[in-house]
Amino acid sequence: MSRWITWHPWHGTRLPTADRWGPTRIQDDAATGFSHTAEGVVIAMMQHQARLAGLNDSAWLAAARRMAVVAPADQPPTQRISTGFDSAADLPYFAGFRMLSYTGDRAVADLALQTAAGALSSVRVTEKWEGSDWKTELPANGETISPLPDFDNFQPWSGVPR
Repeated sequence: MSRWITWHPWHGTRLPTADRWGPTRIQDDAATGFSHTAEGVVIAMMQHQARLAGLNDSAWLAAARRMAVVAPADQPPTQRISTGFDSAADLPYFAGFRMLSYTGDRAVADLALQTAAGALSSVRVTEKWEGSDWKTELPANGETISPLPDFDNFQPWSGVPR
């Protein structure tokens, strides 16, 4: 998978894009147009989580309505919801992922995050296939990150530019 991905700088981190899997559109900081595949959903997870974490309050709601739904009712967001690593400063790097479940309609994965200082953490992400694209499913009370002691059972991203 890594050989088809290009990493682009955004708010101090790097975000993946791939001709095969998306995104096909980035407009007003919202990334949309992901393939209906496991590869497409992993890229959507990283794009959505970083963009929702790094956008300022004035841009957040418009972008979130294009990239997210709020669980459990899967309705469009009406206010900012934390991704667990929201930051006005540089965002952490996506160091890897661990897919927990995948169906054509929903995917759940843990994303490994690495700070510039090397500290590891993870955030659990759910994406839902809605209409013709993946949308991140935000818990109504926000997401939280957890310390990550090691990369056991994670697929690391090789060659992620730092």
